[in-house]
Amino acid sequence: MLLLFVFGKGNAQSTDSLLNQLARKWSNAKAYTLKMAALMPEEGYMFKPMSDEMTFGEQLLHMAQNMTSLSSAYLFGAKQNTKPDNKPVSKQGIINTLAAVL
Repeated sequence: MLLLFVFGKGNAQSTDSLLNQLARKWSNAKAYTLKMAALMPEEGYMFKPMSDEMTFGEQLLHMAQNMTSLSSAYLFGAKQNTKPDNKPVSKQGIINTLAAVL
């Protein structure tokens, strides 16, 4: 009975490829991240939980920079400068940066 359950479940999941699952997860993460970024008031982008931590806005930029770097390195085998010369500092600039890389 257990084997039927295990094999039956495996066959049911095989119609949803790993690529489709990852694409769905990426889409959900993108929507959640952009919604969270939009809901934070502009003044909240300067919030730091502790003095030696990144601000909310810096953390979002850090995420965007890591996505660019990891995608370049692991998908395309290229190294990329992860510290852009002119980082956006406004809420909308950071949201635009996130939207572009996600």
